[in-house]
Amino acid sequence: MVPYTATLDVDQATVWHLSALLNAERQRRGTRTGTRALTCYKQAVLILR
Repeated sequence: MVPYTATLDVDQATVWHLSALLNAERQRRGTRTGTRALTCYKQAVLILR
């Protein structure tokens, strides 16, 4: 594993918006709470990286 620190050049609102879209998709698909490795917020950050 290689740890690193990154700074995203995006607005916080963009991350929250993407997080909300991911959450809506999880609800649409019926994904149970606690079954994903990442929260919607952390997944949004990973996508934007």
